[in-house]
Amino acid sequence: MQNNDCGVFRVSAVPENLAAVPNDLSANIPNYALNNRPRQSMNAFIRPIHAVKVLGGVGTFFQEGSDEKNMNQQYFQDLCDEIIRTKRSQGEMGIGTLAEKRLHAVIKRYVCPNVDFHEVGVAGTRYVSDVRLGDEIYEIQTGSFYPMKKKIAYYLEKTDCSVTVVHPIPFVRWMSWVEPDTMDILPRRKVAGKKAIDLLPELYSLSEHLKNPRLRFRLLLLEVQDFRLLNGWSSDRKKGSIRYERIPLSLIDEIDFQTPNDFRQFLPSTLPEHFTVKEFSALTKLRGRDAYSAVHALEALELIEAAKPIGRSMGWRLIST
Repeated sequence: MQNNDCGVFRVSAVPENLAAVPNDLSANIPNYALNNRPRQSMNAFIRPIHAVKVLGGVGTFFQEGSDEKNMNQQYFQDLCDEIIRTKRSQGEMGIGTLAEKRLHAVIKRYVCPNVDFHEVGVAGTRYVSDVRLGDEIYEIQTGSFYPMKKKIAYYLEKTDCSVTVVHPIPFVRWMSWVEPDTMDILPRRKVAGKKAIDLLPELYSLSEHLKNPRLRFRLLLLEVQDFRLLNGWSSDRKKGSIRYERIPLSLIDEIDFQTPNDFRQFLPSTLPEHFTVKEFSALTKLRGRDAYSAVHALEALELIEAAKPIGRSMGWRLIST
């Protein structure tokens, strides 16, 4: 039996300690990221941004050059400037600001400017929502969806709350290496980012809930700068290194997924009606386990179904609307 009262209470807890990195490094990184921001992101909110193409369509983006899109981009960049420059010292901020990374903090403020609705828990549980507005819960997940599987299941099975998972994608990515001994930040370089379709493999962890009308997704395509410590095990100290922080620089676009059919845009227009995972992988550039996870997520969304084998490979078939 569902509990109609989601049981709101305010969390107060002693913040966790930050990673054991020198304080001046923690201060230098945001200053470096903002003061040396690439030229295109300095004016991201006042220049037209071309629609980001998604396999199979352009998604539910803001209209090109629309006032709403420009305002959202400007607001996001203002938050980056405000939050990233904020000095975080132990005890200065509460849970959800001190213990979290700046990317998470920026997105949380972007979703809901009023901090009174941040870090709202469910009574009688250990679960804490990033943002709670009435019966609307927003969970910001910057990494894998698997760790939030039980949390999402509880919200959908034990409460009447609707849940929106907000997921940032590093669409444009810059990289700077940091010498951990001297705290020197090496010159940035542009590296490969991710694509919107990279959301699909993550959905596999939530397969059993993807048809629930109370579960929605919002994808934020971002320009970011990564800072990694040169402390890896390889000779160049890069393999096995630790990413210290991901700094958001600008918002490129947003995509909202309200219904399973909204994910149909990820099906390549040239995908055969009867296909294999290998063919799907070749068209989407999703490799290995990601390709298989994406196909099973599409099956859970009832956009494709298992079909007769093609040769020795399992076959899949598109489900028409």
